[in-house]
Amino acid sequence: MGFDSYIIPTQDLAPGQFRLLEADHRMVVPIESPIRVLVSAEDVLHS
Repeated sequence: MGFDSYIIPTQDLAPGQFRLLEADHRMVVPIESPIRVLVSAEDVLHS
């Protein structure tokens, strides 16, 4: 299964949304079930 989601640009945020935490497609995952997530990026990931 593939899933693409991107951070919403700062200028497009609605009031009350958090910069760097909001995405265009939110992912809903099951609770109390093991899941595995593989994260990749086209550029350098910074902390």
